[in-house]
Amino acid sequence: MYLNVNSTHWRSHTRAQVLLIASVAGEMSAVGVGNCTTQTRRGWAGSAVVKLTDRIALPEPVPLATIVELAASRMRNVVQRMFEEEESRVIPSKSFQVIVDALRRSVPGIDQIFANLPPFPRRRQVPLDRLAQRDASQTALRLFDPAWRSLEPVRTPPPPTPLASQLESVASVLRPTRSPRENDSITADTAGFLDWDAAGHAFNGWFLFRSGARQLLVKNINFQPEEPKTGADLVYVRSEPNSVVLVQYKMLRNDKDSYEYYFRDDGRLAGQVHVMLKLSETRTRIMDMTPPASTAPDEYRISPDFGFVKFVEPVQPSQNGDQMSLPAGRYHPARGVLRMLANPTKGPGGGERHVVSQWRSLDGETFAKLVRDQWVGSIGDVTKELFEILGLQSDGPVYLAIEEPERLV
Repeated sequence: MYLNVNSTHWRSHTRAQVLLIASVAGEMSAVGVGNCTTQTRRGWAGSAVVKLTDRIALPEPVPLATIVELAASRMRNVVQRMFEEEESRVIPSKSFQVIVDALRRSVPGIDQIFANLPPFPRRRQVPLDRLAQRDASQTALRLFDPAWRSLEPVRTPPPPTPLASQLESVASVLRPTRSPRENDSITADTAGFLDWDAAGHAFNGWFLFRSGARQLLVKNINFQPEEPKTGADLVYVRSEPNSVVLVQYKMLRNDKDSYEYYFRDDGRLAGQVHVMLKLSETRTRIMDMTPPASTAPDEYRISPDFGFVKFVEPVQPSQNGDQMSLPAGRYHPARGVLRMLANPTKGPGGGERHVVSQWRSLDGETFAKLVRDQWVGSIGDVTKELFEILGLQSDGPVYLAIEEPERLV
């Protein structure tokens, strides 16, 4: 449950046990306890979004007037004033303890009720060489649903759909595993990209998410214990209508004591971009002067390009409540990347580098909306696209995300 609250009373990254209050028979009463985390805080707008992650009902509602009456006399006015404000707030620990002491006198076992609330999950650090992998998995959800942060994988999911199995077999042919140990490896790390355990959430490595009449299957193909620092690729496939979007990930660098991030090309990116552009030009007719073969409205694109590069800043992502935010960085269309690569700058030592912030790019939400609304992406036969796209890189993992209408079994 998400609540809009007054930002004055909630700081960023707050995690707190709370008292749940509701109107019962016309009287404001405490009805339960819960865990809350601040998801977003917009001080300029005067509001914040708080997520109620867990809740336990009290055996019987307790009127707030009763709590005030049972509170220690020196704190009654303070407790009364907080209740009268009728604003959601984090209660100072001293006042909260007074309220709990008062509840003990009217709610047997209140301490155990609080103890039954699950602990807040440990805030985890992400190794910098894993940022691209985390980004790829989170971006897949973001392209699927605007409310991606609230998505959870289906428990005990069914086997993957025929399309997912078919495209996985394509990936297996084009990206053969190097050893049995790497073949469909399902470890804590393969699931840890979204802080979910594979046990009970995945079927042969496939995670299933649902939203409305659509579903999304996500799998890390050919997981390797030591992934390249250039990061994972994301291939996002939509069915009905068919479309493919490809995201390459490249890690940025920065010099010691410098906050300017730059990319240093090892010679591979230009070749990858050229292949993406070649695919775009041969798979679409949008830029042709001749009429397109199809007049379907969902096949119009603002550009024939369906390949993008996200340059990831080597910075630990910020924490948003109990959720890790997306790694910092922006999305650059393939054609724009090619222009950037043709115009390097000189670093302090004379070497060539690319300061990506000087080039036009898309922020994460704009990019996700363009993909969701089908303003960008390939058109045509999905399987044929994948045969060529999945061969872009000869090593390293790739996240394969497949969005389809939900099928009734």
